[in-house]
Amino acid sequence: MVHFEKTFSEEIEMALEREKKKKSGKYALEIVIEQLRHDFENKCYICEQKDIAIEIEHFIPHKKGKNINLKFDWKNLFLVCHHCNNIKLAKTNYNQILNCTNPEHKVTEWIEYKLNPIPKLYVEVVATYLLENSNIIQNTVDLLHEVYNKENTPNKKGSTENLKKWIFNELTAFANLLTDYYSEEIEEDDKKVCYKRIQKHLQKTSAFTAFKHWIIYEND
Repeated sequence: MVHFEKTFSEEIEMALEREKKKKSGKYALEIVIEQLRHDFENKCYICEQKDIAIEIEHFIPHKKGKNINLKFDWKNLFLVCHHCNNIKLAKTNYNQILNCTNPEHKVTEWIEYKLNPIPKLYVEVVATYLLENSNIIQNTVDLLHEVYNKENTPNKKGSTENLKKWIFNELTAFANLLTDYYSEEIEEDDKKVCYKRIQKHLQKTSAFTAFKHWIIYEND
């Protein structure tokens, strides 16, 4: 997870307010989807897969339409992939997790993200900080652990295996850039190009940014 800023849009809020008054109003409006893609950098806010088929998730469940305000609340609409959405819906404790749009929730710093490649690909997710009298960080860790590693059904096994392979490929490319940058044989002009590519990988526009940040955190 990385921090995202939700754009305040009076136009979107008015459109959702109109839909809320309808008998069969819809929150998945084109204007809503476009803005969510922009705000979340076209990534799932939970696993950080990029440029995938997306769904709109209610960060706080609206209980099958019973809470009409939550259902049409722009601040409550998040961009998520099908894999993560299914896992988050499965347990009620995942209703209380870190909010990546809340600047007070340090979603990258408070949780360590690491891919262990041996003996098989496994994602290690560890809480590095705990809020007093709060379990939202541990709930988030548990959710992420399931998202990246759960294999109790053939479908989930396939999803998590593919997800870990994508993370491995992305981190391998990033690690190769770091190796090239510190190579004694690299030319100065090539080093500058390499540095710019490293910076791009560390921006939230890239896939699996939190993992890359932790590679930097753990290396002097």
